Amino acid sequence: MSYLFWNKSRKLLLKHFRRKNVMCNVLLMPLLQIPSGHHHVADCIKDQLLQSSEDFQCEKVEILSYCYGKLETLISTVYLQGIHKLPNVYSWIYKTLAVKGKTRNRHYLYEHLFLKKVSHIINQIRPDVIICTHALPSYLVNRLKEINQWEGIVINAYTDYFINDLWGIKHIDYHLVPSTQVKQELLIRGVCFAT
Repeated sequence: MSYLFWNKSRKLLLKHFRRKNVMCNVLLMPLLQIPSGHHHVADCIKDQLLQSSEDFQCEKVEILSYCYGKLETLISTVYLQGIHKLPNVYSWIYKTLAVKGKTRNRHYLYEHLFLKKVSHIINQIRPDVIICTHALPSYLVNRLKEINQWEGIVINAYTDYFINDLWGIKHIDYHLVPSTQVKQELLIRGVCFAT
């Protein structure tokens, strides 16, 4: 992630909410509880925001355990064992579900399993900004904005060296990218970057 780009985004958020003279409520959304790059990025962003200003209030909600409780532990265990014991099977499943080469418009299974619950999280926390560090929360929040069920600012913080097809793009306000290659992928998908 480019520090300069993050610094610029943080200043934009501060400017936006100071103009309104209100506290900025930020919701950070990784997927699983296991310590991963998604959590590390969310924690770093949270720390940076809280250190930069008292105008930020941050909460991190991992959506799988929030939505399905102890089932998350089972899913995380199977996920980690699958990566270590059957990497080819894991790779095939990942490519089948998220990397099709052609962006699908809708992921009905994910919407059925998570959309109402993520909407409930948002209604409970009432964030001004949502920062997604995983593709699934990004897809779901993007979808909620698309159907006019939420209107706040959404930031994708990409944690991989490529963008799989699950990431929400169209209704995302800011993109924190780890490399110029990822930026180029977003440009190809129609994202405009401010200079």
